[in-house]
Formats: sequence, structure tokens, C-alpha cells
Amino acid sequence: MHECRRLRQSWNSLSDNQFVIAHQQHKVRAGYTRHNHARSPDNATKEKIKEAIGGILFIDEAYTFVKDGNDFGQEAIDTVLKAMEDNREDFIVIVAGYPDPMKKFINSNPGLKSRFNKYIYFPDYSAEELVEIFLSMCQKYDYKLSDDAKIIMREKIYNMEATKDSEFANAREVRNLFESVITRQANRIALQPWADITVLQSIDFDE
Repeated sequence: MHECRRLRQSWNSLSDNQFVIAHQQHKVRAGYTRHNHARSPDNATKEKIKEAIGGILFIDEAYTFVKDGNDFGQEAIDTVLKAMEDNREDFIVIVAGYPDPMKKFINSNPGLKSRFNKYIYFPDYSAEELVEIFLSMCQKYDYKLSDDAKIIMREKIYNMEATKDSEFANAREVRNLFESVITRQANRIALQPWADITVLQSIDFDE
């Protein structure tokens, strides 16, 4: 929490409050134009940096930028590091991802290790918190769960949390479950047009 407060204080000292997100697809798109001609990824990276100057550049799943020795990704990282040095008083970069790949990412480049030396670890959601996330999704999209469906949903999420691996995606896993349930419900409704389209049944959780 101490690091979070320090980050917030640093953010308040910036000239702007913009929060720019960059991730793997920006790097991939940078390699080619729509006519499939080669394009320097450095230009696309600079565009993102320019957009974020005065605020924060948030790089999600940052380790994908140097995965498998990708030259485009390494060039993007080198560009970011230079921008951090040139704009150190008015530019914050946050890199995020799973702990183990992020350790390898930080250790892959001496420049990364020296500049990214503050770490914040966020624990995974508990099973009950994941259940609440699923229920909030239902509420957001005006779905209700039958009594049997509530039991099945809880069992699936508790099992999901109990058997998770190091790349468990937390709320994203719940969203994937929710979307698969909605798809199966739509297929069921197509065969049962008299059924209530706002109610999710236990059968909708069958894979």
C-alpha cells in the first residue's frame, strides 16, 4: 500500500492525468500497414509515448514484447526506456503481467532492471470474490440465475479457483465462463422460444 500511495503522489505531480494503455496488439500492428508493407514498430511506439507524455503509459503483459527474442518488441522496449530517461520528470511507465514471466522480462535487459525497481503484487481473487464478479455480470446484463444454476455456478467457480495454475486470469476466467453460459443459453432459447430469456438455468452451465 505504501508503494501505491507513492505512485499516486507521483501521478499527482504530472502535468496531465491521462492514462494510456499499450499491449501486444499495438506491437503487432506496428509491423505492417493495412497494405502489408513493412513499417517500423518504432514509429508506433513513439506515437503511444507521445500520447502518454504528461501522464502514465501502462503496458499490459509487458513480457510479450520480448518473447522469443522478438526484435520488434525489443526495439519498442528500447524506445520506451529512452523516453523514460528523456522525460523522467513528466512521464510514468507501469508494466504489468504474471509474476514469473515478469521476472524474466525485467531480468532480460539491464536497462529494465535499473528503471523498474518498484513492485506491487496483487493477490488473486478468492473464490467468493469470483462468485461476486459473476453475479455482478449477471446484474449488469439483466440476467437472473435459477436456484439450481446458482449452485452449479458456485461449484464451477470454486473448482476453477482450487485448480488454478500460475497463469490463472482471475476476472477474465469468470468473464469467459459467463460468456460461454450466455452462448449456451441463447442456443437453448432458440429451441425453446417460450423460455424466459432473462433466466440462466443449470443446463446452461453444461459444457
